[in-house]
Amino acid sequence: MTLESALEESKYRDRKKCAALIDACASARLKERLRTARERSAAEGALDVERWSAWIQDELSDRNSAKRERLMKCDKLFQRAIEDCGAWSAKLYLGWARVMMELEKSADERRVMFERAVTSAGLSCVDGQLIWQAYRAFEAAQEGSMAMKRVTVLYERQLKVPHVQIDATLADAKKWASENGVDAVEIFEKAYAAGMKEMSIREPFEARVALGPEASRTSSVEILRAFRGYIDFEISSGDSDRVKHMYERALGHFSYVGELWVQYGAYCFSSARKSHVAPCDFLRRALRHCPSSLALWKFIIEVVPDDEILRFQVLYETHFKYPTDLAEILTVLIEMGRCGVVEVKRTFDLMIAAYSANNMATAAIGVLDHLTRRALLVRVRGENSSLTDGVLDFLDSIKEEEPFKSTVEFHILFAEYLSHLRQDNRALEVCDLALHRGIVEPMTMSKKTIEEKKRRRAGAAMLSSARLRCMSMAVTIPVERQRHHFFTGEVMMYGKAMHEYEMDLATERLEASNAAKVRKNGLGSRRERAAARREERSTAETAPRKRSRDVPEGVEKVDMDLKGMDHDSRVKALFPKRDACTAFVKNLSRDVTESQLVGFFNGHGGTVSARIVKDKTTGRSRGIAYVDFTEEAALNAAIMRSGEELEGRALDIAKSRPPGEGARGGRGGRGDGGRHGRGGRVPSTGPGRGRGGLGLMPRTVRAESGDAPKTNADFRAMFTKASE
Repeated sequence: MTLESALEESKYRDRKKCAALIDACASARLKERLRTARERSAAEGALDVERWSAWIQDELSDRNSAKRERLMKCDKLFQRAIEDCGAWSAKLYLGWARVMMELEKSADERRVMFERAVTSAGLSCVDGQLIWQAYRAFEAAQEGSMAMKRVTVLYERQLKVPHVQIDATLADAKKWASENGVDAVEIFEKAYAAGMKEMSIREPFEARVALGPEASRTSSVEILRAFRGYIDFEISSGDSDRVKHMYERALGHFSYVGELWVQYGAYCFSSARKSHVAPCDFLRRALRHCPSSLALWKFIIEVVPDDEILRFQVLYETHFKYPTDLAEILTVLIEMGRCGVVEVKRTFDLMIAAYSANNMATAAIGVLDHLTRRALLVRVRGENSSLTDGVLDFLDSIKEEEPFKSTVEFHILFAEYLSHLRQDNRALEVCDLALHRGIVEPMTMSKKTIEEKKRRRAGAAMLSSARLRCMSMAVTIPVERQRHHFFTGEVMMYGKAMHEYEMDLATERLEASNAAKVRKNGLGSRRERAAARREERSTAETAPRKRSRDVPEGVEKVDMDLKGMDHDSRVKALFPKRDACTAFVKNLSRDVTESQLVGFFNGHGGTVSARIVKDKTTGRSRGIAYVDFTEEAALNAAIMRSGEELEGRALDIAKSRPPGEGARGGRGGRGDGGRHGRGGRVPSTGPGRGRGGLGLMPRTVRAESGDAPKTNADFRAMFTKASE
């Protein structure tokens, strides 16, 4: 009931909860609730092949309705499943063929279905031969003189398609030809030679994208990269059917990667194939799988015509994890002139209901900035004055609503917009009213770590500075009044908050510097300070340790058995989820900054942070960095961009590996500082001087393999015996 209530509130848009609800109802054998959950989930989003197959199997085994009624229902379910996500699945096509046979559909309808199957799932090197076998069995059962010719053609077509059972197919073809007296052995062998040639080329690609038990240790990122290489090869071969099949096959396992849908759509919508693809149908299907993908929505904006973009109501119904993603989509629409005040207002109403006030304000201010810039640009060009007035009315209508009422950035934006419209008196009134209330705060200041008094003082300082700028830009205010503002006490009055805030900042910095000096010089040398700290820790009361979010519930770090572990093993035990969504970037330019790196990877969902590894001596970049993501889809999208250039250098991007798992050279390992992994130290492997064992001990006194380490007494006894 908890899952159902949560899904009712979100209108079944949370795909993970939908899958969890379906699995829970199936395990509990709640048939009616299971059927309802499946219908609602399939109506609002996409199901995977396994859940479609389980749904169809349950409908077939339901004895509460007539057999033909069940078959008709399953026929429609097969069509929905294949259109949704199963164009690559031989299992779904074979089940559909069986249902059509039991429904006794016409031969032409069944032949159309088989032709559709062999040009999609039949191209699979793994199980595509099953489709061809069913197609041949269907044609062999037909009456007439054309049956033999059709079976012969099917054998020839299948032998040209590379698949793992090609030798068995050739043997079956020869046996069938000899039994039926068909002279086609030479044709079959010629087709077999062509198929074997294609198969030998594709075998390495098939091994890389294998998803069986042998590939259990292969990460999803590596498999996705292997699929991308396979697709590039098929594109170079020029066979559009095989390219589409590989895209469908990759999306069957990685349907949540929006960039993969974008690449598939770009291939389908190219000039040579545009007449065969309906962009809106394809994009609606893509949005069913990953509706909150920022890259996919940007692609939709570029592809869909102007009169179609507003028909995608799913934009207003999609819950993005971060409001900044939705705001970025709106800014792109505003810059292209395809989004006005009405659409922005509707989106803001949805954002207020779905996100926290501070997060919503951060996203909304960026949208309003682009909207006001667009309105001013249109006004300068003299194209449409209604947009300028509409933006002004919109800003005036939301200035008393939260979170804009207490956000200083909004009032500054509103005042500057009025100043550009030459409404100087009204701009000053906006600033004066906000200053008089005294509740405006910067949205960049955290309410958890900074006191309310300091936040409001900072807001008043920013607003006072903005008021002075508006006053300096004033054109419609008489000169006498401007002089009154500047040369009476008004500048002092409105600049008081700004000066107080700046003095507070300077005071805090001075106090922190003095405290550091006292700590450094008050206890003498470094050794004395260290001794004092040890003494303070030993005499102080034991304070409760702060729980790490990575430590399991009920387990303290001090309770974990870390004895006998090296540094890497301790890190893995204490932080098991570290590096789960981190990318390791190599071949960086020495001039690239962390902000440039964040901007390069930003825009694929979630938040991004970057850390450039620098040399401890010189402080310069070492050309490597770690980029942390909050979503796995964003990490996969970043890894797919490996090879793109930043500041003239091609980046090498891979998933960061936990300590101790990095390959030689430090690739992917966090903190791999040398050629032997973390820290660059080699464990001692034999006797001799130094940590690595230089082998300087005489051969006669070296310890044998497996012997216990020798003590000083053992060595003295050996040397005494040798001297005698």
